Amino acid sequence: QRGEAVTVALVHRRSLTLRGAVGAVLRTEEFGGHQHVVAPVVALIGDTVIWPVNAEEPEFVPADVLAAAPQGWNGRPVCAGHPADGNGQVSANSPRVLEARSFGIVFNAAYRAETKRLLLESWMDAEKAQAVGEDASGVLQRVAASAPVEVSVGCYVTLVEEPGTDAAGRAYRFRWATIVPDHLAMLKEGDTGACSVAMGCGSPRSAAAR
Repeated sequence: QRGEAVTVALVHRRSLTLRGAVGAVLRTEEFGGHQHVVAPVVALIGDTVIWPVNAEEPEFVPADVLAAAPQGWNGRPVCAGHPADGNGQVSANSPRVLEARSFGIVFNAAYRAETKRLLLESWMDAEKAQAVGEDASGVLQRVAASAPVEVSVGCYVTLVEEPGTDAAGRAYRFRWATIVPDHLAMLKEGDTGACSVAMGCGSPRSAAAR
């Protein structure tokens, strides 16, 4: 019947491309016997509408969903772009994909309530980056030069059909109900994405932005 409220739960994997910002303070850390370059990332901002690259229309990302379990991002692989096969994008968490695409790991994930930001740290291994190839080593070169590096989160989400608008008046049909983290993709130069610098997303971000 038209006019009745309808709730439909769907499960989709989402890849959100986020544009980086210059000015973050980087550091190095040892992990697993290797030196890692650590770059801060603002991965998502709550209560906003974004348009994931593999979605048919914009979707709403509630702040409470980001705040529920940010620690789930810890230990997820950092990849050179999104892994894919002949049928499209795939999970990063299989032995062959990790060997071919991963050159780091996510640590120190947190949610900052006052800014509604999901914050991550991308720990990147230079030796592994060289083995992965130009897409990975190019990321480290740009980070070292304090140049912006765009990132994208790979995750599985449950969608609920609940049309509305966010505080900025942007319309959406589906809202995110749950998130299962899969990986963080560091993207090659020239890519653009769903969440812009103007929205406050990206890597590396300055300490003040976090």
